[in-house]
Amino acid sequence: QTCALPISRLVQLSRELRFIEARVSNPANQTKDNLQADPADAKSTESSQIVQAALVRSREFVDFTMPKRIAAPLLCRYEPGMKYGAHADAAMLPLVGGRLRSDISCTVFLADPATYEGGELAISVGNQTVAFKGGPGDAIVYPSTTLHEVVPVRTGARLVSITEPMTGITSTPPGPRNGGTLRTGLSGDDRGSETQGCRATRRRRPGA
Repeated sequence: QTCALPISRLVQLSRELRFIEARVSNPANQTKDNLQADPADAKSTESSQIVQAALVRSREFVDFTMPKRIAAPLLCRYEPGMKYGAHADAAMLPLVGGRLRSDISCTVFLADPATYEGGELAISVGNQTVAFKGGPGDAIVYPSTTLHEVVPVRTGARLVSITEPMTGITSTPPGPRNGGTLRTGLSGDDRGSETQGCRATRRRRPGA
């Protein structure tokens, strides 16, 4: 199965659309210091549609998260000195048409990791902290209740798309809610070609 993500188009959109202070979506969190795409910008909507389409085409993502709804993916940029301190994501998201119960968080990396220093996504898994810095098209899925942070960017710019799916399971929680994470590739080609399928590595809580 192919579930490629047109990285080049997303990078182009990130250069053209408006970015605003991301703290507008969480003004109480003083540790949040990054930029997010202005939802009022039509190019932001296009970027969201591209990422969401790639996610739902990914067999690994769908099997692992079992999504009932997916919040519109949002482009976020971190410039030198920017970070997002340790936090857990909101349990409920206000969306058009009603609230979404956020079970799972997902970060899709878009920038080549060689172009920036720092900016790792650090997730607390049991008694360990696991740092992720994926290549273009890599997606990391983890429980929204998990403590995580983005360490400060030292040079370059970190570009990602984030979203929070709601699972369709209400009784026995899926893997992510049991402390697992999923790393899956949505594209293996930073030129945006659809030549590679998904690859996945599952991680479990130590000792589980």
